[in-house]
Amino acid sequence: MKKIILLSAFVITFSAAFSQYFTMKLGGGYSWGGLQQSTGVLTFQPGASTDPANASIIPLVNFNTTAADSPSAHYKSNLYASYSQGGHLDFSFGYMFNPYFGIQLDGAYLWGATVTGNQVSDIGGILGNDVTINTYTHSNGLSINPSLYFRAAKAESKFAPYARLGLALPVAGAIYHTLDVDAPNSPLGAGGATAQIGVKTSANVSLGFQGGAGVSYTPFPLMTFWAEVQGQYLFVRAKQAVLTEYSLTTGGKTQNLLSSFSTYSTVTNFVDQLTPNSNTTYFGKQRATGTPALSGTPGYVNENAGQDELRQVANLGAFGFSVGIQINMSKKIFQDPFNKKKTETK
Repeated sequence: MKKIILLSAFVITFSAAFSQYFTMKLGGGYSWGGLQQSTGVLTFQPGASTDPANASIIPLVNFNTTAADSPSAHYKSNLYASYSQGGHLDFSFGYMFNPYFGIQLDGAYLWGATVTGNQVSDIGGILGNDVTINTYTHSNGLSINPSLYFRAAKAESKFAPYARLGLALPVAGAIYHTLDVDAPNSPLGAGGATAQIGVKTSANVSLGFQGGAGVSYTPFPLMTFWAEVQGQYLFVRAKQAVLTEYSLTTGGKTQNLLSSFSTYSTVTNFVDQLTPNSNTTYFGKQRATGTPALSGTPGYVNENAGQDELRQVANLGAFGFSVGIQINMSKKIFQDPFNKKKTETK
């Protein structure tokens, strides 16, 4: 009888200590592209001139269509990837209303893995034919993810399965592109030309869904260890792309061309609709290059503002894992954080 009383007292004490408490979590893991394959990765295709404004935004695929290679070597294939692939640091602050339900404000910082694509084609113009473009792209960013937390075990259980479900809200970060261009037949110089182009694309407000399921282990009231599998459904809407690097090498000499072009050539503003009033040549406006006084006048684009382009979306769907540690905090927990006090019955 005495053992039963002592055990009951321990269970009641443990349950009370864990009835309501704050949590602070820290962990990390790795994610891959979502379970559903997607081609939501984009790249910039240079045009027939050196002006970046003539570039096109296309899906990042691998292809070879150059006439220099035999038809049997020609191909075009999808590149399935996600910008959310890579390592991530996870952290959260939460509150448990009872041993079974709580809320969390989760955060995650992503160091995206590099996605690589290769294209060989006959672009023509000053780049010539048999042009090879290698694209390297990745994303870094911070997301804030409010979540509901469900714990499926008795209050006194050291091991507990759990699940969480909530929103995915990216608040900071960008997508980066680096393009290495090799144009061996370019008329720009003997031996052709090479170029390196860098682009940084920032995101607009986007909203998705995320969640996870895992198991936790609480050896003593103050501390919990956890491991989970995670999933995310998120497409990020592009806001603005800015040219960050543009170097051209001909005849063994490298030139930095970044400052040689107007804002219209180096900045792209993404919008949901283009009209004749948009800063674009799509509806017949002309470039004012060489005649700055015409910039922004009727019939001419504004060279001092970014080019308007229809908005693109990037796939940040993910499936991965995370492990970490959680600190549990309440007045009662701090009174006996390591559960060393023993219940005595006289």
